[in-house]
Amino acid sequence: MRNLLNNMTIKKRLMSSYALILAFMLILSSISVLELRDTRSRFVNFINQEAAAKDDILLARIQVTSAARIVREMIINTNPASEATLKQQLNTEVANIRESISKLSTNKSVETTEYEKKIDEWLNIGLSIVSQIEAGNLQQASSMLVSQCVPALSSVNTMSEELTEKVNIIADNAISSVVNQVGFISTFILVILIIAILLSIVISTAVTNGIVKPVQEVSYAAEQLSKGILNTNIEYEGNDEVGVMAESMRQSMKTLSMYIKDIDVALSTMSKGDFNISATEP
Repeated sequence: MRNLLNNMTIKKRLMSSYALILAFMLILSSISVLELRDTRSRFVNFINQEAAAKDDILLARIQVTSAARIVREMIINTNPASEATLKQQLNTEVANIRESISKLSTNKSVETTEYEKKIDEWLNIGLSIVSQIEAGNLQQASSMLVSQCVPALSSVNTMSEELTEKVNIIADNAISSVVNQVGFISTFILVILIIAILLSIVISTAVTNGIVKPVQEVSYAAEQLSKGILNTNIEYEGNDEVGVMAESMRQSMKTLSMYIKDIDVALSTMSKGDFNISATEP
């Protein structure tokens, strides 16, 4: 790692560290977005499936109860003028019940086949009672209301309560799953954020030390050189700008040392020569 940094220019070193941190943050952001999208998908599925199933089950129960009330009123009705109105209301409720059954059949969050059969059974009984009413067989219609319609309605209500309880359990599990996933995502983001901060500190420290320490070393050597001290050791070597400067400083001190050595030799030679000349004079 150190050799790799030393072989990079300062600009490339800084840009690489920034790019590494940015890439790490982008990966974190991408993972977080994907997890949040999955959480959103689960929540939407809960709204579209479990919550919708619960509403449809309850709505079908209310519609069946309302239709049963209309059938009962048709039996006890003594006003021929209101018969057509009741028949129209019943037809509307029957259409609504069939629409609710159709919606339930497409909902895959809970098995509603038995519930749909119970409603169909009640519809058949209710429509048979209406046929008896239209045929003028009110006594037969009343008997069928008590012996068949009421038990069938009770069975629908019981099945509705059971299904509602099942949907509530499924909904609770779905909500718990979403809450747990949100908690996991929050923890995951926090952990990755801490790792990102630590990684940023490590990278910035490594890059900073790789620039500051060599500069301090060269600066100290230059300061010593200004004082005439030429034996300062510069250990840093690299292909970056600081490495080039350090090498130039080493060569400069080496060259100056050679010049001084040559001057010392020359002065020493000259001093010996003057001594010999003085010794041979008369």
